[in-house]
Amino acid sequence: MGVCTTMYAVNTKMMKKIKADNENLAFVVGECEENEVWNVTKYEFDKSVEVFINIFYVTGAKKSAKLIDSEYADLGIFEYDSYDIWAVSPAKVKMMLKELESINFELLKTDEGNKEITDQRNNTLTEDELASYLGDLSDIKQFLNETSMQSNYLIFTEA
Repeated sequence: MGVCTTMYAVNTKMMKKIKADNENLAFVVGECEENEVWNVTKYEFDKSVEVFINIFYVTGAKKSAKLIDSEYADLGIFEYDSYDIWAVSPAKVKMMLKELESINFELLKTDEGNKEITDQRNNTLTEDELASYLGDLSDIKQFLNETSMQSNYLIFTEA
């Protein structure tokens, strides 16, 4: 059993409101009535965040791996419901995007690289499974690119 992780892109104005009152996170995570002002984009890792953390480490994107890993996050900043929540600044979003752009996936296709990539149950990914995750990485990079272009923060929730 894993955890479900989602990242949300929020602008500076929203982030200030969230920092002023953590209850405003209800608008971000969708636990209140729809409000266009709080309509944010999100990327749902579901339970696959551990696999991406693993892929990032193996490919040398260690800073990005730590930023999406709740074990390295300051979880004391935001308190809302039963979520673990942490944030990433716009500058770190740009750094993540740059780091992920330089990932060399050829290593992952070799026997040595592929042996290091495991799923949340610690099973080594097959080549087809790995290809599927690498396809999803393109979506993650696109999400980060849009977030970076708008100078938005990332808020991660883990439930």
